[in-house]
Formats: sequence, C-alpha cells, structure tokens
Amino acid sequence: MSEMTSQSTGSQNKKSLPYQSFSRLELAILERALRHTWKQAIKNPGWHKKDFYGREETISYAIMVTMDKLNDLCDPLIQRLADVFDPLPEFEAHRESFDYRGQIPNKRPDLIFRPKQQAAISRMERCIVIESKVISNSRSMGGYCGDGLIRFVRGDYAWRMSQALMLGYVRDIDMDMPNMLEKHLSRHGKYAEYGVTQSPKPFPPSRADPRVHSTVHKRPWQYTAEHGGGKPGEIEVFHLWLKVTRP
Repeated sequence: MSEMTSQSTGSQNKKSLPYQSFSRLELAILERALRHTWKQAIKNPGWHKKDFYGREETISYAIMVTMDKLNDLCDPLIQRLADVFDPLPEFEAHRESFDYRGQIPNKRPDLIFRPKQQAAISRMERCIVIESKVISNSRSMGGYCGDGLIRFVRGDYAWRMSQALMLGYVRDIDMDMPNMLEKHLSRHGKYAEYGVTQSPKPFPPSRADPRVHSTVHKRPWQYTAEHGGGKPGEIEVFHLWLKVTRP
C-alpha cells in the first residue's frame, strides 16, 4: 500500500479529535500545485482580473480562480492534485466558520482544500485550512503571526486537525524564510504566546525557493464535551511564501 493510501484510509470516529493528518506526499502535491497556480496567476492576470497589490483576500481569490481555469485546461499538475483533493479550494469557506467552542470568529480562513471522497473519512471535517497574509515593509511578521498564525494556536481555525498552512504573499522585500519568522518568534515572550515547540524547520519534500518550513505549536484549550473533551495536542503549521511580481 502506498504512503498516501496507507495514511489516508481507515476508520474515523467523529468524536475522536483531532482528525488523521495528511501524508507528506499529499502535502507535497498541494505545495507543487499552489506554486504552479501562483506562477500562472502572475503570468495570466486576465484570468482573474485582480491586483496583487491589494488585500490578501483578493490574492487568495485570484488563486482560486486561476486553479479553476487550470483545471478546465486539464493542467497535469492540477490533475495530479485532483487525485488527492478537490482541485477547486473553498474560498472563505462557511463550513469552517465556527471555532472549537461553536462560536463564530471575526473572520473565516482564506482557503480550504478538502480531500477526495474516501471510505470512512469525513471530507467535510478533515481538510487543509489555509490562512494568508501579505508580507511587506509595512506588513511584516507582526501581522503574519499576530493576525494569522495565532488563529491556529487558539483554536479559531483547523481545530479538528493537527496540520494547517500559512500562505505569505511577499511584496517589495527580499524573501528571507525562515529567518524573518524565526526572528519574530524569538522575541521576548513570543515562544510562549504562540506555544512554539518547534522553530521553523524545512519541510523535507520541498525543494523550491524559498523552501516550505513548518513550526509546531501547543494549543492551550480543550475540546468541548460535545466533541469528546480532551486536549487537541500540538498543531504543525506549514509556511509557504510566494513572491508578488508585476505581470
């Protein structure tokens, strides 16, 4: 049985949280598809008609539209993605709009990728939740972490999972992953604030520049009785940074 299949099948108890993680192979396929979509979105602005010098929500929407276009064109990398996930991500998805307490956060995650239907696995609950932030001279790590990363730590997003993804849209500065992120997390009190148990570490399958890194964080809350109680354990957050360039 392949790595992807062996780690993606099996009995799934809805009360047993967090849900089963995605394999490294599945995550590597998603990374390649996102990088490819990004390049095509820069190259073909007419497909989405969005300004990449606007808000991160606008850029994330352009990614969704571009991926849909590539799927229509039977792009090989997107077809490979479609073997694992629905190739069209959900944009600001309503189904992830409640936190672990059943309350509605101020915002919804930018993108969600849900797996293809598989036996005994809830594709509605088991998913990759993506939050995106612009990184620039005026919007650096304070916003990326304080308004983005923290949402995974405190259970606003991806509370049913032990994995999540941050997208950084880097504008008008040199990309310095992982040094920028590590420098911010190393500031006084930040490791405790974000529950950091692993500093930025390279994601082994990632080879493109800048390479994907991951951080690991403790989550201080507990599941409600409705979800079986207990602690959620740590969450691994993958960081993919993409360079904004003029078309």
